[in-house]
Amino acid sequence: GSAPHHYGALLGNYYTGDLAAAAHEFSFVEWDHAEAIGLDASGYVVADGRVELPDALGFGLTLDEEAWRQAIKEGGYAIE
Repeated sequence: GSAPHHYGALLGNYYTGDLAAAAHEFSFVEWDHAEAIGLDASGYVVADGRVELPDALGFGLTLDEEAWRQAIKEGGYAIE
């Protein structure tokens, strides 16, 4: 099996989640909780040691461009 490490990168959670769904004998996905202003990842649910992937195109993420632009204008953004 395999279990890639993505060093806590914000989008790494979603990349490896999609990869796990497509790869044969994928052992586990590392999941480091992170949020970014304007990024809606509510389609992903972590419960009982498992990640439910959204049933949506792409990675199932949506961007609130107005909130994102405002955060950039106010001094950038932070991943917490």
